Amino acid sequence: MNPVSQDGVCPVCGLKSGAYVPEEHHLPPGTMLAGRYQVGRALGGGGFGITYIGYDQRLDLKVAIKEYFPTDNASRLSKLSLDVSCYTGNAFQRFEERKKKFLREARTMARLEKLHAVVGVRDFFEEHNTAYIIMEYIEGTTLRELTVQKGGRIPVGELLPLLEPLFGELDEMHSQSLIHRDISPENLMLEKGRIRLLDFGCAREAGTITETMTIALKDGFAPIEQYQHKGQGPWTDVYALSATIYYCLTGKVPEHSIDRICKDELILPRRLGVELGVEQEQALLYGMGIRPRRRFQSMRDLHDALYLN
Repeated sequence: MNPVSQDGVCPVCGLKSGAYVPEEHHLPPGTMLAGRYQVGRALGGGGFGITYIGYDQRLDLKVAIKEYFPTDNASRLSKLSLDVSCYTGNAFQRFEERKKKFLREARTMARLEKLHAVVGVRDFFEEHNTAYIIMEYIEGTTLRELTVQKGGRIPVGELLPLLEPLFGELDEMHSQSLIHRDISPENLMLEKGRIRLLDFGCAREAGTITETMTIALKDGFAPIEQYQHKGQGPWTDVYALSATIYYCLTGKVPEHSIDRICKDELILPRRLGVELGVEQEQALLYGMGIRPRRRFQSMRDLHDALYLN
């Protein structure tokens, strides 16, 4: 998404025009959406969506384009058509219901524009038999990348101050009945020294989750209730953020919450040499409580215990 030289090579990333070959179900580079947004390469995808880098021709800036694309009941051969095809019967009804939720959640996210840590929504619309959310494009280093750069661990004195602004903003997001459901080291990015929360593809309004969505889960960071049909709420994000903190401090992905039910073999951070106080370690482990009602119920509670307020 930068001007290329005469030989077709991008001076920023070094990619040559035509070198990128998208997957057959991805939108091809150059596709225009809403007569305004130019699609670039795919940045990633999960069970319910594909994220592309894009370019807003009207505002002359990069954007992230989230396309609603549930892989369990939708398909597309972009060489033949850019429209998404959906299976018939109950699958079609489920596809349409999810699409409505996708757009409804975009409206909810748009109300959070004053929260700096939350990626801003600029636009959303329907096209090609599916739906799109246009978000601000964030460039920086993910917490997973930062952990690797630091030799496998981020010191407590560096990590906790970095993350502290996130707690209040997640608490505000939860007060609007929106839960992220996909907090992980990959979805937290450091941009110019400030933490940003990415990828709301799994976000849901609390109380609206009526089906399991295990295909989108990140094992080790997803709590037990996300493998079930109900029982999700702010405490779901509490577990994921606590597990993310555990990973950044120890360099180890926590045991899957499913496996911890039978035998919890989670290694205490202090035993791994992490310089956490006893009360802080207890707070972190309580945030990773296996059962939803046996962990902190809000980000405020987790913050106050972890930061010894």
